[in-house]
Amino acid sequence: MDRKTISVLGLMSGSSLDGLDLAACTFHFVQQQLSEWQMLQAHTAPFPTDLRHRLATAPKASGKGLWLLHVELGSWMGQQARTFLDSYELNVQLIASHGHTVFHMPEHHATAQIGDGASLAIAAHLPVACDFRSVDVATGGQGAPLAPLADRWLFPGYDCYLNLGGIANLSVRQADNTFIAGDLTGCNQILDALAREAGREWDENGQLAASGTVLSELLKQLAQLSWFEKSWPRSLSNAWVQSEQLPLLMQHEGHITDLLRTAVEHIAQQVADAVRLYAPHAQRMLITGGGALNTFLLTRIEALLPRYIEGVVPHTHIIQYKEAALMAFMGALRWFGWPNTLATATGAPYDTVGGALYEPFPQKLLPHEST
Repeated sequence: MDRKTISVLGLMSGSSLDGLDLAACTFHFVQQQLSEWQMLQAHTAPFPTDLRHRLATAPKASGKGLWLLHVELGSWMGQQARTFLDSYELNVQLIASHGHTVFHMPEHHATAQIGDGASLAIAAHLPVACDFRSVDVATGGQGAPLAPLADRWLFPGYDCYLNLGGIANLSVRQADNTFIAGDLTGCNQILDALAREAGREWDENGQLAASGTVLSELLKQLAQLSWFEKSWPRSLSNAWVQSEQLPLLMQHEGHITDLLRTAVEHIAQQVADAVRLYAPHAQRMLITGGGALNTFLLTRIEALLPRYIEGVVPHTHIIQYKEAALMAFMGALRWFGWPNTLATATGAPYDTVGGALYEPFPQKLLPHEST
């Protein structure tokens, strides 16, 4: 029987810019099927203030400035990876990095996640897999969401999966165990931007939003943005959130608590509408992402969901590091040359093996294999 085992460090930098998530995981395969996995350790490395600012403004950088940031970020991530592995005395065969999304334009067959894999590999002194979205996008897929891969293999037992990250997305398990998926709306990046207007890094537990009142006309304007007319599969770029959604909120004269309350209601409505449309027979939904820690947002989502849905919020460790574990899993599949994107979720014509490999060392550490 063909058995393979590999340990991978997954790196995830999300649109909320709250730091670099690192999760070291071990995966065991039998006949190319995942038999079991473990998350060994996980950690979040905050971005230095200057780097965080430059990442936030990266879409406006010059070509030269963006490429220098690409290299600098890769090197910084490699240093964080090496420090993390040494601190916990962990041995992995591969680092799998999502990188930081600057541009996402699948309609033009283009997507860009910066964080140079070569610089990362040199700094961490390990092989690196990165740039996981580009192959899917080149075939005509959306390159997103990637989360259904983790939903299918790492977190069985649920009918649908809601991720409340910088962008909210939903994936739904079909009767034949395939997945459909779509981005829903801007989420934490909107709530955090509004909270900063009130002098806070985030709205802890949604306390500010809970004290506000829904601005019905603004809520209607948000829902009428043309992007929401797109059918699944669909993916949302940070640039659209910042150019279309945020200005509606930021330029409104309402009190910040009312703006937050309205944004929460908008997110909850988009989630509930998507569940009714795409998951009419679902009974259990796993809820992850930083927004799962926002108790008021969860209260509003649960209030609007159909009564047949049970929302399940897992342990905080899974909430925070699910996407980093996904990166580790994608890296493991890439290492073995197995498909690591789901065409039914991205709209691509077929499943692909995504990711560029950087192996700059004469003697790489090979994963354990036995027969």
